[in-house]
Amino acid sequence: VVPPENSSEGENNDNEQVVVTPEGMIAPVESVSILTEHGFYENTTLGHYTEHKGVDFHAAVGVEVLAVEDGVIESIYREDMLLGTEITIDHGDGLKSVYRFVTEVDGLKAGDRVKKGDVIATVAEPTGSEYKFGSHLHFEILKNNVSIDPAVYLTLEEK
Repeated sequence: VVPPENSSEGENNDNEQVVVTPEGMIAPVESVSILTEHGFYENTTLGHYTEHKGVDFHAAVGVEVLAVEDGVIESIYREDMLLGTEITIDHGDGLKSVYRFVTEVDGLKAGDRVKKGDVIATVAEPTGSEYKFGSHLHFEILKNNVSIDPAVYLTLEEK
């Protein structure tokens, strides 16, 4: 928010503190239906308990996947069959979002700038380490390359 020109609002002097509140990230899929939350869970595909480093959103194959915030495509990784295709967006200040089990939109490549709400991919056929869960988007947030609960940045109310 930029204050109007002739306004003292937002000016910083010794007696005033400026607080900027970000708008916040949007959900990576339009219809929010949570399949698996962040934390310890049983991965029935791999047959063991493990830490789930993201949130799984139930979504049909072909559902559009949105950039949750402005950023730069850091990578599109396709080399691990257990992970499926994985897109990572760098949002700056050590914050990244990760989208797994997707098919990137035509022409998307590392280095591309994206805006919040841009369609970056679609949900792919279930594969890899979570295929028994059916089609879904696996979504992670990294802060300084450490996985944190996406609920810290997203309002995860089912719609």
